[in-house]
Amino acid sequence: MNTDYLIKKAKSLLLRGDDDALFDSYGLVFPIATENIKGTYSHFDLKGKDVLTVTSSGDHILSAVLAGAKTIDSFDINTFTEYYYQFKKAIILSYENFRDFENILFYRLISEGTIEASCYEKIRENLDGKYLEFWDQLIDYVLTVGVHFNNMFFDFRSLIIYRLIDYLNQPKYELLREKLQTAETNFIHCDLFKLDKNLDKQYNYMFFSNIADYCGVFDVKKYAASKLLPYVKDSGEIIYAYLYDTDSRALKKYDSDFYQVDSTSNRDLAKDYILTLKK
Repeated sequence: MNTDYLIKKAKSLLLRGDDDALFDSYGLVFPIATENIKGTYSHFDLKGKDVLTVTSSGDHILSAVLAGAKTIDSFDINTFTEYYYQFKKAIILSYENFRDFENILFYRLISEGTIEASCYEKIRENLDGKYLEFWDQLIDYVLTVGVHFNNMFFDFRSLIIYRLIDYLNQPKYELLREKLQTAETNFIHCDLFKLDKNLDKQYNYMFFSNIADYCGVFDVKKYAASKLLPYVKDSGEIIYAYLYDTDSRALKKYDSDFYQVDSTSNRDLAKDYILTLKK
């Protein structure tokens, strides 16, 4: 990937903040998880396992690292998700105190859409290669031109996030920082329905977040069953759909194994469900 071209696309997005670019190869990024990853991962033992997950906000990757996964590969059609994950990871590695991470990511970068030059100088020590080149240019552009990172991010619900992912407290944050020192992630750039053409190994678990909301649950299930199960180890699972606020009676039409997780909406009697295919 040519970094100059990527920077050009990022600058264009920062200027226009195009909501139509949500699921684009160079589009808006979800800055935080929107599904209950903590509840989802509680149903599986990821320690020492090989995991494939969507990149998106990076929270699936970070949660898998915290859970002790042996290898983590991630995929996304949006190239910017890889670079955003690396920046989020660099913040974590740069700051020992969770409150510093919380302030920088939630209140400065996402909510206000900017970051102090002195703060970035500390973070960039944990970036290298193409990621350092990308963020050096983009941060300089933001601070010089006066545009805001808000135009690259989509949907930030500040309060609910603490119930959705596991590392947003000091003890878990410290453990995550330790595990990130050695954790590596391989990034795959493609949409879900081309994933089989880009895999060369088997996984214990695959996590597709709520992609099925946009592609169709039945289509995702059919594709996963026909093309991806060969890439799943014996007794492994493909968690192919996350369903928000779903009536348990509606699950019958999917004819799938499923698990219940606490609802992200926190409404009375509301429940979320994850649908799986088992090997």
